[in-house]
Amino acid sequence: MKKRRLSLMLALLITSSLFAAGCKKNTTDTTENNTITNNLNETGLPIVNEKITLKIVSPKAPLAPNYNEMTLFKNLEETTNVHIEWNNIPE
Repeated sequence: MKKRRLSLMLALLITSSLFAAGCKKNTTDTTENNTITNNLNETGLPIVNEKITLKIVSPKAPLAPNYNEMTLFKNLEETTNVHIEWNNIPE
């Protein structure tokens, strides 16, 4: 009975510690969010004021061109200010 009560109290302590850590305000996250928000255009193009880069992994058919070389994505990058570094993996 004592072991059971001790285990329950320990579980409650760990759970409450996790909740407290999750609710703590992190100033680094706030700074990053403000930077992202300041760079974002809510309407229209470009999507962001300063160019950003996204890294995306995507399957590609053997005969399809490398996505980094496709004119469509190059045009979208110029229009949106969002550069995508494609990592093409076999289908």
